[in-house]
Amino acid sequence: MNVSQTQAVGSAQYPDTPNGLQKFLSELWAAAKSGDQAKVHSMIKQTEIPDYRNWFCSVYVPGSGLSWAIPYGNYLVQNEQTFEALWEKLAQDEGEIRVQSRMSHSSRTPLDIYDADWKSRTGARDEWIGEFIYIDGMFRWNSTVHRAFPSRVRVSNGVIDGLVEHRTLPKYPEAAIRAGFKGDVIFKVVIDETGKIVRSEPVEGQPLLIATSMDALRDFRFRPYQFSGRPIQVESRIGFHFEVKGKGDKAKGKVEYISTIPYHPEFGRATH
Repeated sequence: MNVSQTQAVGSAQYPDTPNGLQKFLSELWAAAKSGDQAKVHSMIKQTEIPDYRNWFCSVYVPGSGLSWAIPYGNYLVQNEQTFEALWEKLAQDEGEIRVQSRMSHSSRTPLDIYDADWKSRTGARDEWIGEFIYIDGMFRWNSTVHRAFPSRVRVSNGVIDGLVEHRTLPKYPEAAIRAGFKGDVIFKVVIDETGKIVRSEPVEGQPLLIATSMDALRDFRFRPYQFSGRPIQVESRIGFHFEVKGKGDKAKGKVEYISTIPYHPEFGRATH
């Protein structure tokens, strides 16, 4: 079987989705549960990053790539042994594998990351499994990343929409309507562990419309974002679209919530 055929099989069997990784890890757990050490070893070998030095150096900025590639190669065997021991431990328990996806912006281009952990059903301690990246049709375990619970992650405004408990649209100031001020107002926001906006930074918009939008943001409330079962801070974007229809005394203003906001590099990096 050639390389392209191998990639096609891997891609079809374990698609690049949270469910795809969950399926792979569930089969790995089942192999450990049955005592099939050879299969466990083989499946873990499949998660190695191919041509890791070139991959890290191509994905991350110069200098940063080597800082990842060198420890990855130096400690790969040792880390894989530890990883096998983890699955032997999980095989003694009953629980579920949970997978969440996020976007990393510390690379040259945004990179999809999958975080996996183990939720015990027997009261045993939950376990961090690892960070995975989909490369060449297979999930690859980034063995250089150990459990380091992030203080904040960035999520799309689509994710934020699903967490909204209360939302208020801005009032359209009469002065802004008469002046014909319209367009989008976009904010970078930080939402704390309780679901409250604790920081809002305008990155686009007319000043008068920004001011009224900030008043509306104070009333927003969200369900806490869960990372591996724990609430954490999130960074995202929230926006409003202001439109004026008509002229003079007949002019009317309309405000809508923007449901999809494209990524902008000026939003900065998430804090980990």
